[in-house]
Amino acid sequence: MATIQIQHIGALTDTGEVFVKRVTLILGPQGVGKSTLMKILCYCRWVEKVIMKDPKTLSQYRTEDYFIEELRSFYRFDKSFFSEQSHIIYKGDILEIDWSQLGGCSITLYRKGEKERLRHTPKIAFLPAERNLISAVPNVDKSYRSNVRDVLFNFIFEFDEAKQGYDAEHKLSLSVSPHLFYYNQQGADLIWHEQQEISMEAFYAASGIQSAFPIDVFSAYLYKQVGERYTISLHEVVSLLKGFFPNRQPTEYTGEELSQALDGVPLVYSSMQLYIEEPEQNLFPASQRDLTLRLLQMMSTVKKKEIDAEPKPHPSSLVFTTHSPYILSVINTQLAVVRARMDLLDNSEGLSGEEQKKRLAELEALQKKYKLDDIDLTSDEYAAYFVEEDGTLKNLIDSDFPMVSGVDLDGVSDWVEDYTNEVYQIAYGR
Repeated sequence: MATIQIQHIGALTDTGEVFVKRVTLILGPQGVGKSTLMKILCYCRWVEKVIMKDPKTLSQYRTEDYFIEELRSFYRFDKSFFSEQSHIIYKGDILEIDWSQLGGCSITLYRKGEKERLRHTPKIAFLPAERNLISAVPNVDKSYRSNVRDVLFNFIFEFDEAKQGYDAEHKLSLSVSPHLFYYNQQGADLIWHEQQEISMEAFYAASGIQSAFPIDVFSAYLYKQVGERYTISLHEVVSLLKGFFPNRQPTEYTGEELSQALDGVPLVYSSMQLYIEEPEQNLFPASQRDLTLRLLQMMSTVKKKEIDAEPKPHPSSLVFTTHSPYILSVINTQLAVVRARMDLLDNSEGLSGEEQKKRLAELEALQKKYKLDDIDLTSDEYAAYFVEEDGTLKNLIDSDFPMVSGVDLDGVSDWVEDYTNEVYQIAYGR
């Protein structure tokens, strides 16, 4: 799995080394740099993917300012986010990126044999906080204008691709309600209510549905892509051929030369990497729970597809920012299941063999009761970090007792209790 460290960019002063796991949470109050961290991580993963597909692009990213200017323009970072102390250290699957404001960008590939063995092609998507614009603004795909292909333009463009698999005959169930389904009809986003047997344009749907259905559509799309062959573009083919035969014109390449250029290029999506800003947006707590559980189920079941896609499986990853104590609590329920199963298997309570089997069976029955028996993530596959107001990060998962601490997330309950006690002291003398 990848790691990243960011120093002096935006509100971040020094994140320390952040480990990206199959499920990674980034928590903290507004304005401390949660999205900045996730955007830079996603960008580095994307740069690595570009270089894995076409190693000839490596020299481009090593060019002065190219790496950082691409980051700035795509994620709309103001120049004030960066200073002479700004620094990014990313360690990925086949390369390391070390960028600093004063030193430029150094990209180091792992040794050749290792690099070729680890080379693969993930399917990556970033879902911004503005994702409800695709339904809240009519024809946003035609009306949104940008001088460059920024994060919002890219999201709108890729969503149009992701939704193509759904129509009136092939609807996608939505996580926020068992009775709601999504489908696409001639480019229009429609929500179908199964019980009432009516459909409406997403433009008229509740704000929570507008925020959640793009997550369902994108996650299902990425999940389907793992293990599937992808089409290499003509531009990518020509770029590869130029790398192998720089003095030839495209019309002069032979079939044998084309095969040579494509040899070793991974043409199957090895994994999915999904980045989501605040999945809880506009959602009732129960809907936050259902959306979170669906994402955890997806990150479990995609493991089998990863094995089928590559001889050496590459783990998928889900990274998201959140303020929600409900999402945190839902994840802790599944970590509790993991811990309970481990303790029962280790028989730390000294149970008889019969009692041990009985309790393990009861635990599995509980998961089936709630239809969560397909969640199969170990505690090592979770990571959670809290971004402090001073721009540093704190690991929220205790390795000895694997649960995500929510103490830092809830700064309101103590205030409410203290304030109420003062009111009662005045009114009742107690």
